[in-house]
Amino acid sequence: MDVLVQHHPEYVSLAWGAMKFVLVSAQNHEATMCLISKALSQIADSLPRVELVTILYPTVRVKQAVSNLYANLVRFFIRAYEWCHEGKLRHLLHSITRPPELRYQDLLEDIAANSREIDQLAASSARVEIRDINLKLNTIVAKLESFQATQSSALLHTNQTIVTKLELFQALHSSAQLDTNQRLSDLQFSQIMSHMSEGKLGDPLEAFRFNVSLQMRQDHARLHETTNEFWQSPKLQVWSSVPESKLAIIKGGFRARHASRKFCVKIIQQLQSKNIPVVWALRGPQNNTEGGKASTTDLFKHLILQAFKLSESCSTESTMSLQCAQFHRAKVEQDWLQLLGSALLRARGKIYLVIDLATIDHSLVPTEGFSWFTDFQNLLGEIVKRAPKLQVKVLLLGNSVNFEGFQADHIPSDIVIPIRVTQTPLRRRQQKKAIFRAY
Repeated sequence: MDVLVQHHPEYVSLAWGAMKFVLVSAQNHEATMCLISKALSQIADSLPRVELVTILYPTVRVKQAVSNLYANLVRFFIRAYEWCHEGKLRHLLHSITRPPELRYQDLLEDIAANSREIDQLAASSARVEIRDINLKLNTIVAKLESFQATQSSALLHTNQTIVTKLELFQALHSSAQLDTNQRLSDLQFSQIMSHMSEGKLGDPLEAFRFNVSLQMRQDHARLHETTNEFWQSPKLQVWSSVPESKLAIIKGGFRARHASRKFCVKIIQQLQSKNIPVVWALRGPQNNTEGGKASTTDLFKHLILQAFKLSESCSTESTMSLQCAQFHRAKVEQDWLQLLGSALLRARGKIYLVIDLATIDHSLVPTEGFSWFTDFQNLLGEIVKRAPKLQVKVLLLGNSVNFEGFQADHIPSDIVIPIRVTQTPLRRRQQKKAIFRAY
């Protein structure tokens, strides 16, 4: 080959040209296949977009641009179809005589230009629509402003007239409703008071005066008896000083009746002297008769009556109607205790309850399950939830009969203050007759 190149280069050039012809033909054939495939893919992607533009903006210019696009597409499809149906020899020949850049490039450029024109026409049409919307909005705003300017004065005058009439009607309605509610509250309050005054404990002031008189008479008769200083008990001081609702129990036997009665009188007098609200239940003169035997329900009615009298001005028609219905439905001790709690909630600040359980006749057994300690503790817990700032101090005075059985086992020792009575020797009795000192 080297010898042939040196002596006959024309033959070598002929061979080299033949080889280049074959290689260029294969390369152009491959480029044609790639160009047709890529063009078909791009056309398939652009046709749905063109269809949407023709639906949204069917203008003359858009239709003309779409027609030009379809014409160029048809030309391209015809040329591609002819190439696909050619044989191998024609493919070999046309790959040299009709390279893809000369055969298809002009049509593809026209198709791309038509597609860009359609997109630009669609964008311009969208801008026109936005401009129309803007103009319409400006027109609407101008009309609204004009309408508001013409109607504002009349509307303002109408609103002022309506507000004035509503205020006048509300004032008249409120005054009439207040007067009606007050009358209804007074009527319901009088019904409750008449229902509660039917109890067997009588007037609390009369019972208090009776105990004061009885205590003064018995002070001289019981000089031979002494008691422990239960009134100075730390438990009693804690009960009175802590800023919360609390229960205390003073427990003594039959011989301690005089000491407990005297203590009740003293503590009520001290609270009244300091203008502290106090409600009490003391044994009166009527309790010594057969018809004056009082039950636990009578005691609760007695306390509720006093609690209502302490806060007559705190009643409204709705609360009084509810409580009036509850009073008529109350049957067992727990119901009356809940009503007592509702009455105590009307108080403000602090209120004391001094309850001498000797006012109750022990033959009238309360409802099964009722416990002085447990039920009062539950009541105080409910009061704390509903009125945290209210302090209810409950003082129960009784003996072992009042807190027997199941109750005695569950009463904590830190709230029980015992009263112990001892006989005074003869020598000290004579000294006490000379100088008597009340505790």
